[in-house]
Amino acid sequence: MNEAEFGHNAPLVVCVDGSEAGARAVTYATAVARQRGCVLRLVHVLHAAIPLAPRMPLFGADALRSIGLQVIQDASEQVRELSDNEVVTEEVLSHGNLVPAILSHAQCASGIVMASRSGGAQHLLTGSTTVGVLAGSHVPVICVPPAWNPDARHGRVVVGIANPASKSLVEPALARAREQGKGLTLLHAWRPKGLYDTAIGGQALVEIWERESEKTMREMLAARREGYPDVEVDVDLRYDQPAAALVSASQDADLLVLGRRGHRGPPGVAVGSIARVLMHAAACPVEILPVRVGHAPTSTRIPAKAGARNPAMRSELHQTVN
Repeated sequence: MNEAEFGHNAPLVVCVDGSEAGARAVTYATAVARQRGCVLRLVHVLHAAIPLAPRMPLFGADALRSIGLQVIQDASEQVRELSDNEVVTEEVLSHGNLVPAILSHAQCASGIVMASRSGGAQHLLTGSTTVGVLAGSHVPVICVPPAWNPDARHGRVVVGIANPASKSLVEPALARAREQGKGLTLLHAWRPKGLYDTAIGGQALVEIWERESEKTMREMLAARREGYPDVEVDVDLRYDQPAAALVSASQDADLLVLGRRGHRGPPGVAVGSIARVLMHAAACPVEILPVRVGHAPTSTRIPAKAGARNPAMRSELHQTVN
């Protein structure tokens, strides 16, 4: 996936609902739209009619529409104030099922910005909406977590590299770093669990993993670096569980870029466990991109300790990546 496929100047969609979390999403989306010089499309999906009893609606369609219009108007005013009237907005008042309605207004967008919530009963409702949009979207989805501080500036975009399919994330991440005037870190984390960790935990084997991973990631970067000579790039290798490493890295990042695989399987399955953790636990916005997977990755073997009877461990990163 290259930058042209993102429709960089296409409208950016932000989901608004009148809540504090929704206002957080608008704040981040406004900053991105201002950087890109693109239109910001404010999308609010009307609630279905709320019945008090059969044939006795508590709120009719006109009342719900009036509330929806106020939500859109408030969000539009927020954008004007944050951008000094620089960002042009489109206001969309939609209806129907929440996830399909959002996706229908983002088919030709450059991305979708949504607020993610923390735990609790509210997360059980709103979390399913975010996961549904992620699973069904063909464009990047940016989740703005509760811990995000809009005043924090770290000067760094971090992209999570899991396996060879992640090579398609490098160029979009370079583009994000350039548009935001920041550096880029390619982060790869890997650590087996339990006895497997003990089996390869010797310093010599960790050094083998680091050396091979560094080489693979440098090759991955070199093939895509030419168009971004002004972006400072470094490689960060962490012998740690990927989710934990990425949460830690988000503390010093302005944006975390992740990938997810395809649209196969039931709704929600396309959103992996690491993305689910990061969209709520990260300290910075998380942009999750669809990753095209041509085939399952094969792996380079990491030698077992001398005399060990267990098979050699594998890291998904190592294979030809160009």
